[in-house]
Amino acid sequence: MMPRTVHVVPHSHWDREWYFTIEDSNVLLVENLDFLIELLETSPDFPAYTFDGQVSVIDEYLKIRPENRERLETLIKNQQLLIGPWYTQTDTLLVGIESIIRNLLYGIRRAKQYGNCMNIGYLPDVFGQNAYLPSLFCDCGLEYSVFQRGVYNDQIKTSLNFFWRSPDDYSIKTNNIYLGYGPGKFIQQDGKYLDEKLRPLLAKLASFEPTDAPLLLPSGGDQMLVRPELPQVVNTLNTHSTDYQFLLSTYEQYLEQAWNKKTDATTITGELIAEEKSRVHHTIGSQRVDIKQKNSALEHKLTHELEPLATIAVQLGLKYPHTWLDSIWTQLFDVHAHDSIGGCNSDETNQTIIDRLDKLSNITDSLLNVLKKQISRAIASTYGKTNILTLFNLAPAKPLAIHNAVVFSSTPDIELKDFAGSTIEFSIINQQQLSGGTVVAVTAAGEQVTAAPDYYRNELLIKTQLPNFGYTALEIIELSCDETMSSKNELSSSQVVRRAATCTIIENTNLALELCAGRLKLTHRASGRIFDNLLIFEDSADAGDSYDYSPLANGRTLLFDQCELITQEIHEHTQILLVKQLLSVPAGLSARTAGDCTISIEVLSTLELRAGEKFLRVSHQLTNSACDHRLRVLLPALSAETSFADQGFSLITRAAENPRLGDWHENKFAEAPVAIYPFQSICGTGDETATFAVFANGLKEYQLLGDERRLALTLFRSVGLLGRDDLLWRPGRASGINNKVVETPDAQLCKPLSFEYALLFDQTSSESELFTEKEHYLNQTLSYQTQTLNSFEERLDRFMLPQPIDSAPHHFSLLELGNDSVFVSALKCGYDNNTIILRLYNPTAIPQTAGLAAPLFSISVTNLTELQTRPFDQLVPARGYVTLRLTHEQEGNNA
Repeated sequence: MMPRTVHVVPHSHWDREWYFTIEDSNVLLVENLDFLIELLETSPDFPAYTFDGQVSVIDEYLKIRPENRERLETLIKNQQLLIGPWYTQTDTLLVGIESIIRNLLYGIRRAKQYGNCMNIGYLPDVFGQNAYLPSLFCDCGLEYSVFQRGVYNDQIKTSLNFFWRSPDDYSIKTNNIYLGYGPGKFIQQDGKYLDEKLRPLLAKLASFEPTDAPLLLPSGGDQMLVRPELPQVVNTLNTHSTDYQFLLSTYEQYLEQAWNKKTDATTITGELIAEEKSRVHHTIGSQRVDIKQKNSALEHKLTHELEPLATIAVQLGLKYPHTWLDSIWTQLFDVHAHDSIGGCNSDETNQTIIDRLDKLSNITDSLLNVLKKQISRAIASTYGKTNILTLFNLAPAKPLAIHNAVVFSSTPDIELKDFAGSTIEFSIINQQQLSGGTVVAVTAAGEQVTAAPDYYRNELLIKTQLPNFGYTALEIIELSCDETMSSKNELSSSQVVRRAATCTIIENTNLALELCAGRLKLTHRASGRIFDNLLIFEDSADAGDSYDYSPLANGRTLLFDQCELITQEIHEHTQILLVKQLLSVPAGLSARTAGDCTISIEVLSTLELRAGEKFLRVSHQLTNSACDHRLRVLLPALSAETSFADQGFSLITRAAENPRLGDWHENKFAEAPVAIYPFQSICGTGDETATFAVFANGLKEYQLLGDERRLALTLFRSVGLLGRDDLLWRPGRASGINNKVVETPDAQLCKPLSFEYALLFDQTSSESELFTEKEHYLNQTLSYQTQTLNSFEERLDRFMLPQPIDSAPHHFSLLELGNDSVFVSALKCGYDNNTIILRLYNPTAIPQTAGLAAPLFSISVTNLTELQTRPFDQLVPARGYVTLRLTHEQEGNNA
């Protein structure tokens, strides 16, 4: 009988940051790579080394060792040092799908610049696998996928090599590293080690495979220093063994042999979040929610504001900020590494993550400021107007939608007119009179200081239709007192009613919200369906750690459903209730055990119904002062059995209870299969007649409580340890560091917190309707006013800026989509500056015709690396996406 081949793959799994900072990591990186480069150059018997499938480590190293670039490139070209396809090892469930795509795009492009990109979607340590990874990997030209966490044993009982299929029907050859990425980390060459430790490991792997199939033994670990003795270890093991032939190898070499002539591979479909043999940390979605909120906000600004606005600006003659965007994205990818975005880090590391997000958000806001100002000034110059408001719509248009804007005026009353002179309908929902400060003039007699007149900051809701992926400009007319009295535009400002507890209803044409006997009741006007006790706050003990929520044995869960009306506001285009709830909770775990509720947390909730909208806008503000607890809001659920949530480019359905929950402990699962799930921005339930959905702004975790007919939306967790042993839902060792207690008092989140989401009830279960309303809520409109009253609302308005273009039309539309079931995931410029990259997606179960119209552009299909092209037939696949390259007709013809 021929000996079975065992591929020993030396590698490092390189965490960018964790209980150590990124600076710690980079210092160690330079030392390790110095050593590795020398070894690979001088040891011909050490064929190759895998450096975690990420390119960021090479970029970081060359910042300190630029003189070694040629040496590194030689090793990478010769496939002695294997990198890519990722820029960093991203989490795939807590960041947006565009962030995952860009991480691959930057990683593959950068790896190829260095000489070679690994042909594997390699994710050895992330906490679960996004359903769309097979599609993304295939569209990037990758042949294989390798991961550790997320499958059940019965899914891989016939082989650790299987096809993994995405919702849009792409399949990729996949290997599950069943024993993780470190079973051969300490591989030794003596016979005793072979018999007592290595053979049992190999026997376990062999139990999943046919007798003639090769085995994979990863030999590495976190921040691993290469072991120079590995070739000798492998050679000596071969002298001790007749049943195994050990080979120092690479993942690609193993996969090529494993899949050679393989005809019996099974197929696994969809997201992979099984917890049987590896921890996936189901509740990490609510850990350090402040980090997740900041990240979601920045992702939105990048992909749905800055990139499309900059693409529009290029058509007007402005420059696309390629270098800035490259810098923002590559720094953001550090935040997206699985530990980083998980928030399961030391307080010092989490603070650097927050600082990084704040810095990148400031840069993004500044770039938006520059582009909005340069376009608006060009419009004002073209038409000889000085006080204009430009409204930018960076998505498909909605007819007569309500748009936010801030306008400054020297008088309390204003009008808005389009450039044809027609009056635009709007409401002032908030107005502040501000001091004009002082004006300092330098004269021959010295400085002269004079007081500037007061002025007004107006928050507007404007009812108008905006162009698709473009903008329109309005003229702001300030009214004197006499003009105000005689003006026929009675909607230039609103009547605001502020009352105590006498008026308890707000409503629009679709919904009515009533505060009755201290409880909130939502009514859907068309159907008459009523949801009593709309919002219930649930507070429970959190005896877990930074990775996992854990209930406290005999810990009491507290429910709060009573609220008090503070104010009601009635405007022309919106109605608002402000209510207050007092949550009396224990100070910590010991107080909860004793039943002492001595901490009072005041929650201020703003509930808003805007004219014509199908959803209720909700926001909560509170200051947390309790420790070791979890706060959720319990919302109505239309189903007790299943929920849905968005992932990638469509919705996925999930059961209210995992059928494996009953015997998980007996079967020695790594953690309890509790049905708490991550989502991007949509979750909800439906029945045969309707849908009740949540659109969340930075919240990432929910659970369907079937028995209670409630959907629990987690607001935050408060917990003070990086690792803790023997949790009720996670037995055994602590995750992370299991030999040191790392306290994380910042993770208790004892500070002001705010949360935003919307609640939709609709008599439809249409995926396209849900995605339409979600995009409406998350908002892709911006505004800018050319004014001199206030120079601090925008980041750079107080500074002088050049004006590269001197003219622009007052109305502009880049392209149109003719199908309401097709959505835009990305709109940006390609790297040659003459092309636009447009990614469309279709969340429905049937292919859709896009109806894309882009005058002056030729359109072709490209892949995720933006290189290959083919003709575009206007079709967007079911639950899938298509990436398009739009080229100016002149450039396309010349090509």
